[in-house]
Amino acid sequence: MADEVRTSPSLPAVHELIQACQRQPDLRDLRPEVVKRLARRFVEDWRVRASEAPASVERAALVEQFPDYVRRRLGPAYRPVINATGVILHTNLGRAPLPPEVVRRFQAVLTGYLNLEYDLTTGHRGHREKPLVEKLRWLLDVEDAVIVNNNAAAVLLILTALARGREVLVSRGELIEIGGKFRLPEVFAQSGAVLVEVGTTNRTRLTDYIQAATDRTVAVLRTHPSNYRIVGFTERPELADLVRWTRERGLHLWEDLGSGMMDVPELRRRLPDEPTVQEAVRAGCDLVCFSGDKIFGGPQAGIVVGRHALCEALRRHPLYRALRVDKMTLLALDVVLDLHLRTTVHERLPAVRMVTLPVERLRVRARRLRALLLRALGPGEGRTVEVIPDTAYAGGGLAPVAEIPSVAVAIRSPAAHRWAEALRQADPPVIARVEEGRLICNVHTVEVRQIPVLARILADTIGRFP
Repeated sequence: MADEVRTSPSLPAVHELIQACQRQPDLRDLRPEVVKRLARRFVEDWRVRASEAPASVERAALVEQFPDYVRRRLGPAYRPVINATGVILHTNLGRAPLPPEVVRRFQAVLTGYLNLEYDLTTGHRGHREKPLVEKLRWLLDVEDAVIVNNNAAAVLLILTALARGREVLVSRGELIEIGGKFRLPEVFAQSGAVLVEVGTTNRTRLTDYIQAATDRTVAVLRTHPSNYRIVGFTERPELADLVRWTRERGLHLWEDLGSGMMDVPELRRRLPDEPTVQEAVRAGCDLVCFSGDKIFGGPQAGIVVGRHALCEALRRHPLYRALRVDKMTLLALDVVLDLHLRTTVHERLPAVRMVTLPVERLRVRARRLRALLLRALGPGEGRTVEVIPDTAYAGGGLAPVAEIPSVAVAIRSPAAHRWAEALRQADPPVIARVEEGRLICNVHTVEVRQIPVLARILADTIGRFP
């Protein structure tokens, strides 16, 4: 047949594989052309294997394997994982977990229509951000706000809309590079704004800004070094002094805080050196931007707050249309903002709750994991399972040197690396770390409801790879 890949006698024909899928109820309605492409790839893969390592291949066994081959490639792209690393805002694992209220709101609203851009009072078109802007105004005591799809987009929009062709002063110690090798000078180049570096890497004074300002200067951009620290012989102007000078000079002052740290007392006690959005606003910054999915605890978004005239200029710029967020992000942000407006936010937002967890509660969690694991392993096994002090980290470019007291379960074995690899293939996958011949599962980022599941997966893995 012209549609089939030529096969050896031991390899199945494409039409056999297609028929195997059609016998599976969950695969029966897949597009035939998609199944055909997968069947061809399956046969080709096995032909290569046979040529590299000749061995007898059971034709019937390959036909039986093909439906699972299809499921692995066409199933859900993203799966829930158990984060046993102790990194709370783990960028590779989706940063801030969302509160369960988000799921309930999605189910109630997203399965039908909603008033996304419809003003129910006037019956005319409304603005999609307006309800959230109002909540941000009440929460932060600001004039206005703009929401885009991430904080890098917020910086790009600010520079493009307000500084294209003009100079913006930035301390050399704040020329940050964020994850994915995105560097602030590259954002400047894309925006058309002119980057003027002032001071040195470790010491920048107010006089450096004063001497660098020209008639083409429009603003000072202050960026928070959220994923690194410069220590030792350092100097940086006080924010109040920068505010005073920029106002006297007729310049704007924009602050990129990145982390989205809010003025939550429980959070401040755990991360005392991390500046908050409220502090930047109260100091008098014209615009402050931050991420929605870091310690703010919401979905990926870039939130800009500050002066109304500047926010309006951002909204009017054509780039804003390309960077605006969709209804799912807005709904999730709405829920998170509702929680930030309450004094119980440290208990109800998962990321904030994890950062502020007391060690005593973590120790109870770890002891339960150890007991369940030992019970599952049976007598004579698991004697190296220990509850140990550990360190958790905020992650996500937040407070990089802040060590959060934590607790972990450690299992010593020559097979530790093999276990870690097998755990990543479990259902659900478990992400742990290996140190000094021990598999270490930090319980700081493992929810209470996940402890029995983690114990079962660990026992199964250890049983298969003793």
